[in-house]
Amino acid sequence: MELGEVPVLNAPDSSDPPRDENDELFSCALDLASRGAVQEAEEKIFPLLDSGVPAIASRAAHAIGKIRLQDEQYSASTSAFRRALEWSGDPIFTELVAEDLRVALAVMNSHYGEGGPVEASLFCFTYDQLSASQRVEKKL
Repeated sequence: MELGEVPVLNAPDSSDPPRDENDELFSCALDLASRGAVQEAEEKIFPLLDSGVPAIASRAAHAIGKIRLQDEQYSASTSAFRRALEWSGDPIFTELVAEDLRVALAVMNSHYGEGGPVEASLFCFTYDQLSASQRVEKKL
């Protein structure tokens, strides 16, 4: 190549996503969680939260969020997703985490919000506690 000559750059093959040495660990942990071994899955990922590398810590927090969402730990999952957003420096990954956070919030709201199963169970509990005369009086 001569001075001033523009080098030819080959575009990366878009069919192969970028991988790192932790991809298999994340995949294994998510698989364990899907089979009910939530604690074992989290034990594999937790050390990566303290890796000192924001990109790895962000992916670990994201994985913890997915595991906790799958385990119906809605508040914990949204916290993990928010932490992943704080540590993420990759705009594409940030969008993925933001979408997962939106899903977790929607699921949590449908569970705890108006008309959800928690509200229904509270109504049933309250109804059971009322005496017969109170039920008639309140027209329940």
